[in-house]
Parts: sequence; C-alpha cells; structure tokens
Amino acid sequence: MNIDGQYEPKQPLTKQLISILKTPDRYRATVKKLEAGEGGCDVVHLDFEVVGLCQYPDCDIRAVEPIKVVIGSNIMPAVFLERADFPPVPHMNVHKDSRIKSICYSDQTYEEIRHKLNARFLLECINSWFVKTARSELHRTDQPLEPFFLGADGIIILNVVSDDHLFMSFEERYIEGQRILLQTNRDKDTDIYALCVIKVPPETKNILHRIPDTLLELTELFPEQNIKEQVKSFVKDILNIRHYPKEFMRLFAQSTSALFNCRTIILMDIPLARSDSSVVERNDYRVFVIDSTLGEMLADFGYPKKVETKKHKTSTSYPYDPAQDMSGKNIKIKMFMLQYAFSSRVAQILNQCDKNTAKQKIVQIGAGALGSQIFLNAVRAGIYRWSLIDNDRLWPHNLARHTLTQQEIGEYKVISMAKQAQSILPDINCEAITEDYFSQSEKILAALESADLIIDASASMPIERHLALDVSTKARKVSFFLNPSGNSTIMLLEDADASVRLDLLEMQYYHTLLLSPRYEEHLKNPESIAYSVSCRDVSGRISQDDMALSASLCNKALKQYTSEADAKVAIWTHSADGVVADMFEAEVWEFVDAGDWKVYIRRNLLDEFIKQRLISLPNETGGVLIGSFDYHRKILYIVHQIESPDDSISSPTSYIRGCNNLESNLNRIRAVTQDNLFYVGEWHSHPSNSTARSSDDDKLFSEMVAFNRDNCRPSCMLILGGNNKSLYVAE
Repeated sequence: MNIDGQYEPKQPLTKQLISILKTPDRYRATVKKLEAGEGGCDVVHLDFEVVGLCQYPDCDIRAVEPIKVVIGSNIMPAVFLERADFPPVPHMNVHKDSRIKSICYSDQTYEEIRHKLNARFLLECINSWFVKTARSELHRTDQPLEPFFLGADGIIILNVVSDDHLFMSFEERYIEGQRILLQTNRDKDTDIYALCVIKVPPETKNILHRIPDTLLELTELFPEQNIKEQVKSFVKDILNIRHYPKEFMRLFAQSTSALFNCRTIILMDIPLARSDSSVVERNDYRVFVIDSTLGEMLADFGYPKKVETKKHKTSTSYPYDPAQDMSGKNIKIKMFMLQYAFSSRVAQILNQCDKNTAKQKIVQIGAGALGSQIFLNAVRAGIYRWSLIDNDRLWPHNLARHTLTQQEIGEYKVISMAKQAQSILPDINCEAITEDYFSQSEKILAALESADLIIDASASMPIERHLALDVSTKARKVSFFLNPSGNSTIMLLEDADASVRLDLLEMQYYHTLLLSPRYEEHLKNPESIAYSVSCRDVSGRISQDDMALSASLCNKALKQYTSEADAKVAIWTHSADGVVADMFEAEVWEFVDAGDWKVYIRRNLLDEFIKQRLISLPNETGGVLIGSFDYHRKILYIVHQIESPDDSISSPTSYIRGCNNLESNLNRIRAVTQDNLFYVGEWHSHPSNSTARSSDDDKLFSEMVAFNRDNCRPSCMLILGGNNKSLYVAE
C-alpha cells in the first residue's frame, strides 16, 4: 500500500489507518505525506478534520489541524501538533526545545490499551482530544491547567508550600541518574535551600508554554506581572536575613559564607482559572532549582561582594550597583517535577496460616496498595518463600494505602517490602525483582517456573492475560483486584491443572455482571484524584478501610480455596454492615479453530442455542452474539447472547433477525461491562444437519464484515445444525 507512489508503510496499524481514511463517512483527514521514521516507524502527516468542534471554542482549535502520527512496533503511537502557533493547552506535552508539541490522548500505557488498539480507536482518541480541548472539558478539575513538560531535570517532593518559609531543608538523592529533592524537617546532614515564592496573578494567558533556561527568561515570560520585582525583593530578603540573629544562627551559625553558599528553589504559585471570566479554582505550583550559589545570584542582581580594609580592619558589604544588575541573565535554572508529600499511618493486619500453605513458593506480581497488604498479611501469617515482581517506586501518594513509609520514598517498592518483611519475619526468603514484568527477563521466567502459586495483584488486565496465555509454568494462578469504586473485591482462581484459564474466568466475570441488577454499576468509574502534574498521575479515591478489607478477604481466600482443586470466580461486595459473598464455580468453555482466529464459547451458551433451535423447529431461529476480541492474540470470546428480538421473521428456509430493543440491550451490555463485552456477530440455526452457508448467509456475512470493518473489528457468524456447528470469522 502506498500513497501516489510514496513510501510503503511497514506497520499494520499504519495500513489500517490509511485504509479507514479512504472511507470519509466517519473520519475526514487528508494524508499529506507518508515517510519512514527512526527505528522502523511510519510517519503519517495528516490534515485532520475535527468532527464535532463547537462553534465558539474556548481556545484556538481549528476545524482542520495539521498533525503528525508516528507509529512503531510495540510502542504507543505518538501524535504531534504541526501548527507552529498552536496555543498552550492542558494535556499537551512540550518537549525540551519548547517547539515540538505532542498530545496526551490517553491516560493509559501502551500495554494497557494494546489489546484494543486499532485505527478507529486511535482516530477517536485524537478527535476527542481536540473536541474536549476546544470546550475546556479535557482536563480534570483536580489537575493543573498547565501543559506537561517532557525532560524535567528531577523530582522535588514538598511537605509544605508556604511563603512563610525563607529556607527549607532537603535530602538529595540520585536514582538511576535522576535527581530527587525530598523535603525533610531535619536541619543536620541535609542541604538548605533558599525558597523564592513567585505569585502570578490569576490570568489564563499566563500559562507557562515553554521551559526557560535562565532566571531572567522565567521572569520575562510574565512581563506585565511584576515577577522580576518579586525576585529582586527575594534577593534583598536574603541580604537582610543577617539582621535576624535567631534564624541566622539556627541555620548558618551566623556564617555569611554558609548563607551565600546555599542554592535556591523558585516556586511559581499559579492560580488556576479555566477562562478569563471564571473564578480561581486552586493553585498550581511549578518548581525551578537554581544550582548557582546565593552569592553568585546576588552578584548577578547587582550586589557584588565588596571588601574594604581600613585601619587594619576588613569589612565586607554588598552595595547595589545598577551597572552590574543582569537580573538573572547568567543564573541557570532547572525545572523539577513537583509531587506533594503525604503523611498517613499504615494498618497492619494479623492472621494465621497452616504449615502447607506457608511452605508454598509464591510469586506475586504487583506491589501496590492491595499487593503490599496481601503480602504483609501473608508474611505475618508465616508464609516465607516469595518472589515479588514490580518495577514501580514508592511516591508520596502511595502512602494513603500502602504498607511502606516516608523512609522508603523513591525506592523500589519490592526491595523495601522485602526489607520490611525481614523486620517482621527474620527467616523469610524473599526475592525482590525490580524489572518490568513484560521484559520477561531470566529472573522473572525462573521465578514463574519455580512457583507453586502465582498471585496477580497488579490490577492489570494485560498482565492477567499474559499469565493466562503466554507463560510456561506449572504453578496455579489467582488474580485479585478491586472494582473501580473499591466497594467490591474480585477473585479469579484457576483450577489446579489450569484447564480453566484466567482469561476465561475474566470473561465469565463480565457475564456474571449482566445477570444481576445489583451489578449494574459494579464497574462504573468513580471520581479520582491527580497527585502530580502529569495527566497519567491519577489515583483512585478508595478508602484504606476498603483496601484493608479487600486484602483480608484475599488472604482468607488464599488459605481456603487454593487447598481445593476447583476453579472459581468470587465477588465480595463490601458494605457498612459487612460483606456479601457471591461464589461461582467455573464454567466449561468450548474451543473452535476458525482459521487465523481462536474462538472460545461458553458451553452453557451453546446449550442455550441448541435448546432454542429445537423449540423453533421446523423454523430457523437465531440471535446476536456478545463477546470480546483480543486483537493482539487473535482470540474471540463468545460470552453471551441477545435472544431473537420479537420482531424477527422465521421460516423453515430463512431467519431475519429483528431489531426491537436491540440497541438498548447492546448499550446496557457495554455500560455494565464498561465496553469489555460488545456485539461480535450473529448466530442462526438450520433445521437440517447442514451448517454450510447459504447464498443468503453469504450476503449477510458480507454485510456484517463491511459493517464491522468500519469499526476495525472482525465479524463472526455461528450456524447451528442438527448435530453440527460451523463458526466463521472474517476481518
């Protein structure tokens, strides 16, 4: 495939993107150029027509926006804005040179969206970004209105943000070359920084749209707002600190040399307003670190050191010389990503465990809030053979529900948890693996192979699918997670010989939600909170009470159900009065090889089809197939059906499926399962044993394939005969 003899794309997603853009009914974009990028990537330059743009946008989003889409293999597609005067907006990544700008169109990682990533999904994400940005609806109410800058020089963690503090103490750490400044209350064995708080008036045009290199450039970003004067006032305050003996003595032992060797932190206090007419919602903070000394900074602002000797006495002064005032031109600044510290206490739950359970070699994937508490409960119960896999580090927001403490901030969670476990259970054997699970390193593969039990506490569907389908191990596997609201705990437990895998149990779980009205809002996404300035730095508002209760349920289930051979799906619903437990035995699934696609269908669902066929004889009957696709692995799961609508037409030689209530049923299924189950095709019966497609079946199947192709989905047709069935899948 090429565009007028241009470059031939190498990535399947690129080919799909070009193909779908040839059908202008849904998406309208002009491919201007197609070229090769670095590392085998395809680069597609588009004039993208924004569908659904409001008439009077809050910011300068235009009907047609030039963009560049970079598509590679096994990476998140990148979308760059090519209009030079594109306005500074939230959820826009400004790269180091301040000219290259990309959009943050998803708050999920590539591994999290890979199974559903296709051209339609990508185009809808891009269009949604433009539409919601134009309406000022894209950014969350608790996230900064400032754009996210790529290439920050470090991370700073503040306990307090107040202009009452002229100096702050920081512990400086380096982790894999990244500099981290952690505010501490200790004055000894720490670095003291002068704190310059710059208050910016609440005007929406003040969005920081590029990274300044010097202090002068920073002040000139706001030329009409008295910023330079605030910095100069700070410089004078530094000089005057010598006239406050108590503070001067406490921090510097009245040593001017020690004072002037300090470095400086610039804290921009930016009131957030979504439009010029709206009120200030909250204050955002941008932090810049100056590694030049205060003495060097004073000199650059026109206060050079002057030493005079009179009558054998030496005096030092810092008179202001306007001729030497460079206003920060020579003072380099570095932008740091700000995270807000959080203090909390961690609950610890005691439990008991029998000897057989304690001897198991357990591999746990995930060391987050739930994983840390499951692990700590199990350690306190005496389980002593572990491998922990997680490459995440502990940051302040984790303290709300994690078992670790302030002392471990910035460290790998699994290493700190292993140390914590050692302090509880001295003879514990705990291997901490700080590698990305998907790297499938030798350490990870060896741990999985030697395990008796694998606990998935990652709350990651891609990891659960990988464990179910891509891992070679004899270990039994169990997945624990909370629903989005945190008021239910879910367990997916494979049987002892793994004949019912985690992915099939996941599909049974979705089907279970459709069967009971009390699960209608089980997967509904609640309000969450941003804990940093990145649009991906979002944490759920789940109470520690629910998290501790969930961990306790998981630990009890480990002891009770892993000693049994059967597979199970469990849903524990939390309430103020206790817990309601629903336990479901695993269903049997039937496998069908459909060419390039592997199809799994619930045996009970097949039995429903057979029963409906017999009842309808001598006429044909049918219905709508509900399921899910795993595009990456070419797997189709057929989970549920919408029975033949009452306006369907049946005869001994044909079946025409009706539409009564079909749309509302489909909408309900997608809402209850949060788009994890949806329309995948149709089924119908033949009165005879034949399951070959008739000419009418061929025509219907062609129409289904054409319809689903617009949605970048395959189509499935199941034909049921007397003792036979045939299943067809086409893209």
